[in-house]
Amino acid sequence: MTDAELGRQARVREVREATTEGGVLAVQVELYNSTAELERINYKFEWFDEKGMSIEAPTSGWRPKTLHGGEPVWIKAVAPSPRAKDFRLKLVEAG
Repeated sequence: MTDAELGRQARVREVREATTEGGVLAVQVELYNSTAELERINYKFEWFDEKGMSIEAPTSGWRPKTLHGGEPVWIKAVAPSPRAKDFRLKLVEAG
C-alpha cells in the first residue's frame, strides 16, 4: 500500500495472474474494504520486465475506485507489452 491509513481499511485478499493468447500478462486483484464505511481510492499498476526494470505504459495513470463497506471488489489490468513479467499495485486514498 502506498497509503498507510488506507492499508488498514482496504486489504488485498487475492491476486490472480494469467497470460493472454498474445503472451501478455493479465492480472486481477481482489480488494476488500474491512470497514463499514464507503472508501474512495485511486489505484495504478506499474509493470516490470524480467530484470525488474520498469516498463512505461500509456495507461499508467491513477484510476478511481469506490469500495463499499464490507464488500470485495476486483480490479483488473493487462500489461502494456509481453516484456512485462511482474507488476506492482499502488493504492492511495482519494482526496
